[in-house]
Amino acid sequence: MNKTGRNNITDKLNSLCANNELPLQTITAGQTLFRMQGTGHAKGFHYHAPTANLGRYNDPNAKLGICYVSSQADVAIGEIILRTGKTELDKSELELSEIAQLTTKKDLKVLNVGRLLPKLGLKLDELSSTSYGICQEIVRYFSDNPNPAVQGIIYISRHLADGECYALFAPAPGEVHLETISKVKLSDFKCAATGLDAEEILTDVLNVDVTDVMG
Repeated sequence: MNKTGRNNITDKLNSLCANNELPLQTITAGQTLFRMQGTGHAKGFHYHAPTANLGRYNDPNAKLGICYVSSQADVAIGEIILRTGKTELDKSELELSEIAQLTTKKDLKVLNVGRLLPKLGLKLDELSSTSYGICQEIVRYFSDNPNPAVQGIIYISRHLADGECYALFAPAPGEVHLETISKVKLSDFKCAATGLDAEEILTDVLNVDVTDVMG
């Protein structure tokens, strides 16, 4: 994004913050969230501030750690698998990743970017395209201007449009926002809400074929 566009977003966010007009939404304490990640991690979540290969809502400053989670298990899986463009997985690959079930330890205020769009003079396709510039500039703003009233961002999945995704900001030292309830390999996972296992989610919901070539 060029300097003019960046300054425009900064000016509008400055005004919204000053006038207490940010469109915030609450994730209540005790809400269940899901995350797909590789196996072998001690926790089911982490806050990452990469310097390369940034995701949609990572901080270009590489200072503010972000944890991506979803409100639904199938959305968490889709956000990882469909982003790669894969239409087929071998069954053995289900052993390499896990679904973490998390819970929020306190109420979290998140910025609803869907409601933010008109306030910034933007359209949905500018935030949901394959260009991440505007999304990252919004995060950069809160990296440069920490606001204790904003603890993350809520946005709609590009892959399952009825699914909510969250880019949660790393908490201040000493604060705890998330807790791991369980971590289960994809090969063993079954969604309590729908009764579907991971293979059924992939094939029936996400239209990804699961083969058994390696078996």
